[in-house]
Amino acid sequence: MAQPSWLEHIEFSLALFLLMQNANGYADSGSSYTLNPQDSKSSLRSQESPLAAVELYVLSRLYAPISLEDLARAAGVSSRTLHMHCKREYGVGPMVWLRNLRLDAARRQLSSLPNCQVTKVAMDYGFGHLGRFSAYYRERFGELPRETAANRL
Repeated sequence: MAQPSWLEHIEFSLALFLLMQNANGYADSGSSYTLNPQDSKSSLRSQESPLAAVELYVLSRLYAPISLEDLARAAGVSSRTLHMHCKREYGVGPMVWLRNLRLDAARRQLSSLPNCQVTKVAMDYGFGHLGRFSAYYRERFGELPRETAANRL
């Protein structure tokens, strides 16, 4: 098993490599990609935006602890600049945006996988406090996670 810092380095390098290949015209010349067609909020922004690198970084490790400094480093900008870009693009700060991505992924899993446990899904997506997970989930989707899991049938 590789050391966590080594894995982080590899993931970060891969994301930057892929962005550079795209920026150099080796990939599709379009300025917007969709990583998950069902979720329009998880589409890569144009290469000029530091948010494109952040989205690649975050979507490759939704399960892992991510700090504001990690996001800023992935974007190649300061925390303050990242916050400004997130507020302009998403209407929320970077950590709320990250939490919303994780909640969206948890909802997809709860609504599609049979016999999945809410506790396991919450932990899988980085929510260590189940009460907060349920509160955030209800605020975002208008129902509790267990209700989503029950309604999948």
